[in-house]
Amino acid sequence: FNGGAAYAFLHQQGIWASVLLIGLLLSAIAVYRKAPACPYPWRLMQKSEANTLARYHSLAGLFVDMPRLKTPVKKRAWLIRFLPRWSRQQASSYLYWRTFIRKSELFSIQIRLLIWAMILIGIFPNRWVSAGVCVACAWMFIKQLPQLADPKQYPGIRRLYPLSAAQWAKGLTFIGWINLGIQTVWIALFARIVDALSTLECLWLVITGALISTALSLLYLPRRGEHLINSR
Repeated sequence: FNGGAAYAFLHQQGIWASVLLIGLLLSAIAVYRKAPACPYPWRLMQKSEANTLARYHSLAGLFVDMPRLKTPVKKRAWLIRFLPRWSRQQASSYLYWRTFIRKSELFSIQIRLLIWAMILIGIFPNRWVSAGVCVACAWMFIKQLPQLADPKQYPGIRRLYPLSAAQWAKGLTFIGWINLGIQTVWIALFARIVDALSTLECLWLVITGALISTALSLLYLPRRGEHLINSR
């Protein structure tokens, strides 16, 4: 409105200048009614700052161990509906799924990993690049997943459900296996679409990725989860 009104005024277009000035006035009134108590949206600024810090934290968390920052809880009701029914029968599994979808930065990390995987495979459509990207994405994601078991995130729930460390860590096995499986299938299908893999190679990549995902979920995650729970 400011730019348009100035342009119309300088070019002596009185009608357009008047219309844009009226629009500017109406927008100012709307903003004033939305925040009548203070001229600056401090809460929105604080929320934006918290989100920015959370993004920096998730990026740095890929390389070093950092204390967790408070991250906002997002509804994502459409994703909660797809929670596996068997997860609701186990307190740890259901809790980890909800945290992964609504609060944890791991959900965003996995989305970014898939985007980067598609970019790399699209630029270098090669079978070995596809296989290396698939393994690298699986390892980078699985390294971050144990933070879901951090007891600091669930101080009250940990007292309500006094499960053993092995039972709490067991929930990581299922969430890791399912997420790694979906990630592997997605990367393999994209590699097939861009002709980086043949149909047979795509099938072999899915089978190999499933074996790697199962090994990491059954061997690495429970041990790492128990170590994190016992150390806190």
